[in-house]
Amino acid sequence: MERELRKIVELNILPLSGVKKDRLDTLFSTWQSACSTLFDAIEYWDGFAYDLPLTSVNLHHQTYNGMRVDTGLPSQLLECARREVFARRKQTRTVNVPIRYDNRTMRFGSTENGNPIVAVTTMVKGRTAIPLKQDGTYKRYLKFRTDGWNCNSVLMLKRNKSFVIQIVFTKTVTLKEPSAFKNIVAVDIGSTNLATVVVYSPAEKRVLRSFYLGRDVAPRQRAFENRRAKLQSYGRIKELRHDQNNFTKTRVHQIAHQILDIAKQYNGCLAVEDLDGFTDIHYTVKANRKIHRIPTRLGEVIGRVGIENGVPMLVENPAYTSQDCPKCGNRHKVSGREYHCPKCGWTVNRDRNAGENIALRATNHFSRQDMVFGQKPRSRVAVTPPVRSDEGCVVMVSQTYRPPVECPAPEALTRGFASATFRAR
Repeated sequence: MERELRKIVELNILPLSGVKKDRLDTLFSTWQSACSTLFDAIEYWDGFAYDLPLTSVNLHHQTYNGMRVDTGLPSQLLECARREVFARRKQTRTVNVPIRYDNRTMRFGSTENGNPIVAVTTMVKGRTAIPLKQDGTYKRYLKFRTDGWNCNSVLMLKRNKSFVIQIVFTKTVTLKEPSAFKNIVAVDIGSTNLATVVVYSPAEKRVLRSFYLGRDVAPRQRAFENRRAKLQSYGRIKELRHDQNNFTKTRVHQIAHQILDIAKQYNGCLAVEDLDGFTDIHYTVKANRKIHRIPTRLGEVIGRVGIENGVPMLVENPAYTSQDCPKCGNRHKVSGREYHCPKCGWTVNRDRNAGENIALRATNHFSRQDMVFGQKPRSRVAVTPPVRSDEGCVVMVSQTYRPPVECPAPEALTRGFASATFRAR
């Protein structure tokens, strides 16, 4: 299975001369005027083009000649404006539509002194060279070029009265089917432990290893909130601007790469719960604050990092993963950090229980009756206890626990265990 990836690298530019700045200002204002005219043509298409259907080709035939004379834009840029507006026809009308350059309207080069530039087409004859700053973002751009990424387009937009250059990279990767992997690396996203990783082996029918990642995120976010509340009373809230978001974003990407390393080490495909719309649920004020503190975009980052490295991701339904017992299928609502099944006596860390259920849902072609979810040590010494020792929980069940002889009801076996759906991101 092939998948096309897309990355955007934003480059910083050096201060422009007065002539170059005037050229870009004129180009940008003309471009926005042309986009506004195209949006109007689409909005009033029924009275504008009579019985013609709204297609990209018909939009070109009805607007090109008149706009070519009225705006004076080069033909290539006018065609780019039409494609950009037509692609946004079903979205909210935007004021700042970026100018998209392709290989016909831009090129990368360097000056006589070796300084990098990007030459773009403007309203005047010839191209205008925009000098690029050789900082960390430029080094990242060079790394993408050497890693096999293709650069076919450049976006230019105006932000805070200054121009921004964004490089669009694409790359085609080949993904193996999830069944081609030996193990499953299931990830439960939570508030106390940002990512609880459970490595499950379908062949051996047991959990190989458990990891608890990101325990420092929630306390650090609470510290940011307390400090922001204190500074707000003094009127100095701007001092913490973007600090919390930058910290969370950095830790999310670091944890995603840690999970990818675990998947590579154990030859496993990824399985993550789908948390789309999770933050839209409203509970008490304290619970809402705790829920909204969870960076739910971690699942998206894990999928993107996995695809970049050829590891697919299974997206599972998160319903009742913390309440279902992976032993007998009993559903029991728990409180606190420990999960205890009143039916079979299974006791385990709550986050690990959710990770095990995610792994179970990813292995829909296995029978649940003979699955043993204890991490069985090779010797008599326990490798990883079911309940973490630093949380003050009492281990009630040994790792050699077996299901009861009496077979549970069929509905108890299948309840909540939906088929795994593969969705590459």
